[in-house]
Amino acid sequence: ALPAGVNPRSVALARQWRFKEAMAPLAEADRRWTIANLKAGPHVRAHLWRLIGFLELDQPQDAAREVAILSAGTGSDPWVSLYLLRYLVVAGRAAEAVPTLERFADGNPENVEVLYALALGQLALGRKRDAGVTARRALACVPDGHPTLHYWREPLTTLLGRTR
Repeated sequence: ALPAGVNPRSVALARQWRFKEAMAPLAEADRRWTIANLKAGPHVRAHLWRLIGFLELDQPQDAAREVAILSAGTGSDPWVSLYLLRYLVVAGRAAEAVPTLERFADGNPENVEVLYALALGQLALGRKRDAGVTARRALACVPDGHPTLHYWREPLTTLLGRTR
């Protein structure tokens, strides 16, 4: 379910990786959710989308605020875990993240988001060959013309270029 007051279009924009347009409405949705549900705490999905957005927009300080909120929450959402691990890579802590990302990839061998996060971590550790293999694996999972997965072609191709 969407947070109270969220514009469904903001979630649609986020799902299309159009984060510049989606960030403000997602923040407003969480603000409204928090006011309406004081005891429930922050809306996890709104903060997760904001974390993904800040990572994609290369805004690590803003991402760190979302990480703090998501880390304080309870529950075990695998998507939250994935993007918390991806944040560790961005924060220079890839050595902590990569072993868990490798396990995620073993369990989700065709998940483009998991493979992309793993390739970023491998690259951050200087494992260019491994990162190249993982990025190619991820690219092979992106079907031509897919309505949302097509987004991954550009970042994966860019990452692949960095492995040479």
